[in-house]
Amino acid sequence: MQLNLLVLRARNPHALADFYGSLGLAFQLEKHGSGPVHLSCETGGGLLEIYPCHEEHASTRAVRLGFTVDDLDARCIAVASNNGRLLRAPHSTRWGRRATIEDPEGHTVDLVEADAV
Repeated sequence: MQLNLLVLRARNPHALADFYGSLGLAFQLEKHGSGPVHLSCETGGGLLEIYPCHEEHASTRAVRLGFTVDDLDARCIAVASNNGRLLRAPHSTRWGRRATIEDPEGHTVDLVEADAV
């Protein structure tokens, strides 16, 4: 089994897409039938979509994401300058070099350096 879709909800979808763009993801606008316009990005075997969130009960803030990235230090600097918040600075663990950030909508994101995987 492989995860092939993850949907995040955001009060400001374009700002969230810009944030994830600083991790190297490239989003495009999509609309299916009568559904809302949203942003979509392929992530190497899966799809990450960002939909507008107009009601608090539709929030996905409790979702925790993880990405493998090149140059962990540079990515942490990039997300911090793109409305992200560094929760735990890059550090070495027995699972590799990692950092934890928070995106502009409050999702927790774990980053692990590609060489560590």
